[in-house]
Amino acid sequence: MDDGGDFAIVDVNGHIIGQAHLIVALGVTMPAKANATLWAAAPELLKALQTVLTARLIEEQGGPRGGHMTMDDALDWARAAIKAAK
Repeated sequence: MDDGGDFAIVDVNGHIIGQAHLIVALGVTMPAKANATLWAAAPELLKALQTVLTARLIEEQGGPRGGHMTMDDALDWARAAIKAAK
């Protein structure tokens, strides 16, 4: 299976922080692109999940105040992060 070869994962400053390899052993390949995409999206996915949890706690305590995100805002952010990870 060839999904495009190896992929470098870079941080926001353009520094390589990891690599996803197509060939993992002699004659053995694994889909590298999907792994690289998920790895690259992980920081945004983490932020989105933390935001959803925070919005839920705020909702449980009587709703947003003081500029906090609503649950709908947090879910929109989570949906965008998931879309970017695909």
